[in-house]
Amino acid sequence: MSKEIDKRNNQRPVFPRSPLVSLVTALDIPDEEFSSIMDNLEAHNRLPQPGDEEEMTKEFGKLLLSGERRPSIAEVQREFKVGFTIACHVIDRLVELGAISAEDGIKPRQVLITNPEEYEKLWEK
Repeated sequence: MSKEIDKRNNQRPVFPRSPLVSLVTALDIPDEEFSSIMDNLEAHNRLPQPGDEEEMTKEFGKLLLSGERRPSIAEVQREFKVGFTIACHVIDRLVELGAISAEDGIKPRQVLITNPEEYEKLWEK
């Protein structure tokens, strides 16, 4: 997505809405400063890209095998600094693969695969 000012319509680009982005776009600042601020925000608060969920899922599965993390949505959010929806997709994918147990009321999920080689085989399918 281009952060340059659209010279034809003299409008600033549309960015995903967050309180900080809304504040920056509401301020009446010169276009050069606006572009600089948005570049800085994008560098520090990078939004997940389409292929990132699969990579997050693989990485989180490895953390589960090492015992560093528990299989929960909150743990995914903490580890990757993502929102609830993306964290749910990561957990759902691990359930589909059979790496962790499905949700069972208030009981915590269980890691079903403890062997790293077995985990790698899941991704080959």
